[in-house]
Amino acid sequence: MPERLGVLIKEARTGKGLTLRELEALVGVSNAHLSQLETGAISQPSMALLYAVAEALELDYAMLLSLAGHTTKVGPGSAAVVGAAFQGASDLTADEVEEVQRFIDIVRRRKERSDAGTD
Repeated sequence: MPERLGVLIKEARTGKGLTLRELEALVGVSNAHLSQLETGAISQPSMALLYAVAEALELDYAMLLSLAGHTTKVGPGSAAVVGAAFQGASDLTADEVEEVQRFIDIVRRRKERSDAGTD
């Protein structure tokens, strides 16, 4: 799978007209490391690196996680999607994080009632 991941990243980078050095400046990782990522020499890049690449190249973070072998489920409700959502919400206050957690709890209870046929 690393080869498919690397091809996808390289195609996205070149499609945006970026060099490895330009992507290096955007994600804060050496161009040599990015080159290894594109060629599949890195078998499982870190989630943080994948997030930075996804942001810089406007790629789907959950898909990159899946291609890198970090998760097998991609789509609504997957841990990758939830993680990506919270990664993008790093500027929330503690009160806002609690509010999001309460909302998630409400949605979870609603789903449980629906699954049990009581909704």
